[in-house]
Formats: sequence, C-alpha cells, structure tokens
Amino acid sequence: MTKYDKQFKSSVVAQYLRGDGGYRSIANKHGLGYGMVRRWVLAFQARAVRLPSRAASLLAPANRLLSRRPQAPPLPEPALPSLAQ
Repeated sequence: MTKYDKQFKSSVVAQYLRGDGGYRSIANKHGLGYGMVRRWVLAFQARAVRLPSRAASLLAPANRLLSRRPQAPPLPEPALPSLAQ
C-alpha cells in the first residue's frame, strides 16, 4: 500500500476545494482512485468542523472563489390586490 505525504494530500484536497475538478478528474490527474480523493476531502472537512478557526484560514481561498459566483437577481414582489374599497 502506497503512503502519501501530507503536503501531497493537502494539494489534492485544495484542488478539489478550489473547484479545479471533481473527484474523478483530480484522481485521474494524479493517478489515484477517486475514492481515495473523496476520503481525503471528507477527512479534511471533518477536521475542519472540529477546528473552526484553523478551518476558516484553510478554506478562505475556496470561500473567496465561491463569493465571486454571479448572484441571481432578486425576484420581483408579487402584485397584491388592493384591500381599499
């Protein structure tokens, strides 16, 4: 069984969190099984929940990317019938 160092795992997880691809495409790029990439991402997310201050700094780049997504315009208010007679 091959062991991977933390730096490599972090790099793979960061690629996924940045949105560089899905589990399969990132796994194929590095010659890994997609299940391994998925496990690494889930393990990272589980640690991030337990360590919120550290997680905020680690997830900041992903959060910045998500905040750049175009927002849908607000829906118009529905026209209500007048109650005055």
